[in-house]
Amino acid sequence: KKLSGYLASAKKRLKDDRLTTPKGDNAYHYYHKALRIDPTNNSAKSGLKNIADRYAVLTSAAVSRYDHAKASMYLTRGLKVDPSHKRLRSLRTKVRAIDTPSKRFIKQVKEQPKRMVNKIENLLD
Repeated sequence: KKLSGYLASAKKRLKDDRLTTPKGDNAYHYYHKALRIDPTNNSAKSGLKNIADRYAVLTSAAVSRYDHAKASMYLTRGLKVDPSHKRLRSLRTKVRAIDTPSKRFIKQVKEQPKRMVNKIENLLD
């Protein structure tokens, strides 16, 4: 009974993207409680993999936005869930790369047309 309750809570938290936060009420927490009851439970093991997979998606999206802070946070959280997760491990290099000066310069260049349009609009007002 407790096991099924933990798994249901974990699944709901996973669906709501409450992966590892808030503390004590997240998918990771409930999957671990389920594994304490049944260390071989495939649903709980699969759930932990799903959490790491979701963090890989979030990390990748943050990298594509050049958002180093979020990419780094998601990567760290994902690797805590599954240190051997292949996609997360491969994203580590990309997360580091978006914090280099050349990547910041590329981001600034990409944003430059938007700033110019804003200046022109201000001149026309």
